Amino acid sequence: MDLFTTVARLPYSILGHHRNDTVIADRLNYKYTVILFVIFSIVVSNKQFGSEQIVCWSPGHFVQNYVNYVNQVCWVSNTFYASMDEHLTKDQPDRKSRVLKYYQWVPFILLFQAFLFYTPRLVWRALSTKSGLNIANLVQAARSYQSSEKFQDRDKIMLYMIKSLDQYSYTRRKRKGGISKKCDCDLQQLCFTDATCCCAGSSSSNMIGSSSGNQGAIGGTYLICLYFLIKLFYLSNSLGQLFLLNVLLGHKNFHLYGIEIMQNIMQGRDASDSVYFPRVTMCDFKVRDVAQVHTYTVQCVLPINLFNEKVFMFVWFWLAFVSFVNFYDLIAWVMRCFFSNVRYQYVKYRIELMQQESHLRKFICKDFVFRYLQQDGCLVLRLVAMNSSDLVASELINELWRKYTEKYRTGSSGIGGVGSRDGQASGHLQSGGSSTIIRSNRQLRGGGGRDQSPGKDPTEL
Repeated sequence: MDLFTTVARLPYSILGHHRNDTVIADRLNYKYTVILFVIFSIVVSNKQFGSEQIVCWSPGHFVQNYVNYVNQVCWVSNTFYASMDEHLTKDQPDRKSRVLKYYQWVPFILLFQAFLFYTPRLVWRALSTKSGLNIANLVQAARSYQSSEKFQDRDKIMLYMIKSLDQYSYTRRKRKGGISKKCDCDLQQLCFTDATCCCAGSSSSNMIGSSSGNQGAIGGTYLICLYFLIKLFYLSNSLGQLFLLNVLLGHKNFHLYGIEIMQNIMQGRDASDSVYFPRVTMCDFKVRDVAQVHTYTVQCVLPINLFNEKVFMFVWFWLAFVSFVNFYDLIAWVMRCFFSNVRYQYVKYRIELMQQESHLRKFICKDFVFRYLQQDGCLVLRLVAMNSSDLVASELINELWRKYTEKYRTGSSGIGGVGSRDGQASGHLQSGGSSTIIRSNRQLRGGGGRDQSPGKDPTEL
């Protein structure tokens, strides 16, 4: 098969259909790095089997068949490195410690590295579906909503996203026992002191929110824990491969290879004779001649190491770059997801942006963020914003907020689900027409609400 055709089909044949449930840092690991390593593996394989792999300086009395034999036996039995200004001894243990064992296996080493980078993706795809929410479909729906020009289609798409998140929130809270049996109070009956909901006729107060969000921290953390496990997997993989190459290439200090290159460049030293990828090596082999065994030591040239050196030089700096991106991305997501105030401000800013009133009731908004959305819901909304647009995510938050407040007004405490008392609200969403679903968007365009320009989000990381 043609090399360029093979490379062109890599994104489809290896990675399969693109799923929009990740961010650019994740795709840098499981997509672009994998493609890069597979391309290097193909090119190195082509170099190895398409040209002379090794050329040895054989004794003068060797005929051509003997010369071919020397080249082949030195290729398969490994060679060892000794610099030209170094005295070569006959100490066998010393020679064995200098043996180069990697150059025949470079294509497989690169493929193994590519597999390690794709493994976290396989884990995420296998375990994220266990949550009951298909994030990829949800993000794809958000992108379709963004590009759709018909209001009816936009209504249907928005309805699908609302029902998916609402049902997920209801199921999650039901499993954790976080839904109260009955709380017949509306917004006017709520006491906004000490985060306590005082229900008329109830024997005790019902805690439905807190400023720190700890009340909803028990449930709603499956996706966030899995997502951060994958992030740690990516970071440990990119950093660990720098040290893994010490073993695979047989060098103890390969994790410092890039630093040594930078030092050589800054000091103006010639690095043509690399210890890691020597181009001229030595080879010991034996030839049996009837009853005698002759031992020869010849000097060999490894043309493939000229290319291997450039490949692994790029690989080292690429792994360092990916590790930096993974570390920065991990810190950023820690700030976004584990700091309750950041989550609260992120949602509150977008609700105020789409609503006419400039100030929201702080208690209800906190309850919406920490008990209804929880950490998983905020994570999904972040992924929707990063893979479609922030405006789509803001409209989705606004519709979830409107539905949430409507259920408080109708006295429904079982938020989401078919069996709860929000059936009228769900029916209203299904039959109410397009004006209900995209009301916020039209308010922005009509100029009756807040400023049409979203401005800069102070909570965005």
